[in-house]
Amino acid sequence: MMKLIAMLQDPETDARELEQVIGTDVTLSYRLLRYVNSAFFGLRKKIDSIQRAIVLLGFNNIRTWATVIAMSGIEGKPSELIRISLLRARFCELIADQMDPSQRDAAFTVGLFSVLDALLDLPMREALDPLPLAPQVEGALVQQSGVLGQILDCVFAYQRGHWAKVDRLPNLSAALGKAYLEALAWSDDAAGALSAPDDAASRA
Repeated sequence: MMKLIAMLQDPETDARELEQVIGTDVTLSYRLLRYVNSAFFGLRKKIDSIQRAIVLLGFNNIRTWATVIAMSGIEGKPSELIRISLLRARFCELIADQMDPSQRDAAFTVGLFSVLDALLDLPMREALDPLPLAPQVEGALVQQSGVLGQILDCVFAYQRGHWAKVDRLPNLSAALGKAYLEALAWSDDAAGALSAPDDAASRA
């Protein structure tokens, strides 16, 4: 599973290679197509191929959701971890919008992988070893360093009710409540579609 996630996250992977990587895993292909055809994406026409999904939803979108589905396939872990991962990813993304919009995608990745140590029962540094992540993303996850680390630390503090840490970002503190509620609603919808039964999730 980690080998698959590493291939999905490889910055050298292009659209055709991404299609091949996903296509070699029948379960992943099926679950991804089922997911993108769910009400969460709100598409008018049914998508029947990974290639079509990449064209319509975009390369980064498909890579992200394939990674989420692969992570959810790690056995023996509660589905709540994936919901937390999605919540943190969206929350980090919304905070990055306020702090440094150029870090938006990287912030989402940081939030997404912030539960990887719990999923794998490994220290974060060891959990990240197989993944070709950018140094700033890895630094944020392992040491909460840099702007991305500051964002992730803010998310942790907010979730744990450590308001003194949250107040260290006075320019953001007033907007965090709204951002958290937006991230919570989004992650609930995303996680709900991910775990929906086949008949409900396959409607276009």
